[in-house]
Amino acid sequence: SMVPKSMFIVPFLTLLCVDAWSLVEISKEKQSSSFAMERPVNWANGNVWVGNLFEGPEQESWNRLVPLWGRGCDISLEWEDPREGSQEMIRACFPNEVSTSQALHQSLGASFGEFRRMAQELEPSCQSFRARIFSSRGKDGTKCPRWHYDHVPVRWIQSLVGPGCEFVLSEEGVNRSMLNQLEDVENLSDKIVDPLIAKIRRGQPGQAVVLRGLGSSQFPAVHKSPDLRTWEGRVLLTIDILQAS
Repeated sequence: SMVPKSMFIVPFLTLLCVDAWSLVEISKEKQSSSFAMERPVNWANGNVWVGNLFEGPEQESWNRLVPLWGRGCDISLEWEDPREGSQEMIRACFPNEVSTSQALHQSLGASFGEFRRMAQELEPSCQSFRARIFSSRGKDGTKCPRWHYDHVPVRWIQSLVGPGCEFVLSEEGVNRSMLNQLEDVENLSDKIVDPLIAKIRRGQPGQAVVLRGLGSSQFPAVHKSPDLRTWEGRVLLTIDILQAS
């Protein structure tokens, strides 16, 4: 007797459904693991990491946060999950927008996730973090004009709009005994870091610079805010480990 065609068709369709479901699960797994890359961090000079430069449509969104003058938004939040934290930050930055671009969510989520990975490599027990976005136009964006180091384990500094922070990739030309102790910035800045000897670099707009602080390095990264022109706009993202009180 002839075997009904349905006996072949049903298992075949079942197999297709199983394969399709497997692809969906693999896709979800890749998405969830995109925030937890396993490569070791390559610290330049033992205390600085510089990320890739992003130039995408999301930068147009960040430009909208720059005020006409002075200080704009100043938003801080605590988070544990990179995706949830980045989404909450975007909602806080753009409260009147019904929807925001996928590129915006992906780029900020990647920044949150990458910092968590790097921070946990230095301090495996850390689970909570604090992110801050501050926008400005003019000199208000020069938050830390003097050369200094941070009293934290590690800090993510990413200028979403405008020039990034300036940092030093050498011990030559750096007078660490004068760091974090001077008030007269303009007259003594060159005595802290000699621009003719030290390897001074500046982060590009959209580029993340991650700096190890005194909490994780005997030689914490030396850095300062860039000198901004009167009309220059800046949107700055910083991320820190949330220290237990």
